[in-house]
Amino acid sequence: MIGWDSDGNGCGFNQTTKSFPMLYWPASPGVEVVTSLQKGDMSKLFALFNSGVCVLKCPEATGDVLCSPTVKMNADPTYANCQYYPLSVKTGAITTRIGAPFRYNSVNVMNHFCLPNATDYVNADTLKQIKNALFNNTVGDTVGEWVFSIAKAWPVICVSIPVAVILGYLYLFVIRAIGGFIIWLSFAVIVCTLAAVGLYAWFYLQY
Repeated sequence: MIGWDSDGNGCGFNQTTKSFPMLYWPASPGVEVVTSLQKGDMSKLFALFNSGVCVLKCPEATGDVLCSPTVKMNADPTYANCQYYPLSVKTGAITTRIGAPFRYNSVNVMNHFCLPNATDYVNADTLKQIKNALFNNTVGDTVGEWVFSIAKAWPVICVSIPVAVILGYLYLFVIRAIGGFIIWLSFAVIVCTLAAVGLYAWFYLQY
């Protein structure tokens, strides 16, 4: 399972986000979304993916946010340094960011998602419900997990292909060189094994 930012890039998967495996939401969710989460209703959860961004690690309430900025963030002046300023004031073509950015302590969920780590933000069972919802959503489907696993294992795959070809040709060479010997040796081993089993059975019945 992987997270996808608002540009449709898989966190830790795409070329621009391969160093940023965690999905984080810098913008504050609307009242409707928060209320739904507090009630255990996950139907509004996936609206948050419209503002998600891939980060290096789950941010705390303070400190830098290391992210791969999306097109939306670069075009929206209410964002700066991967942070969202909810009190921004737009005057004509100029947007002035006022006050502190929206920040919260986040917790790592399934090594791919940064969710709010605050008991007063959601109810106690929310993280479990969100995990189940992510598994059942197309964003976290089995195919996505397969693609992410393949992307992570590409060095092993690149090495295994030529190794498999070399070993295959080596096997064919061995079979061609001593194939007859191997066949006769196999016959001999089978005959000897059957004879040994027969003798053991005969002696067992006799004594």
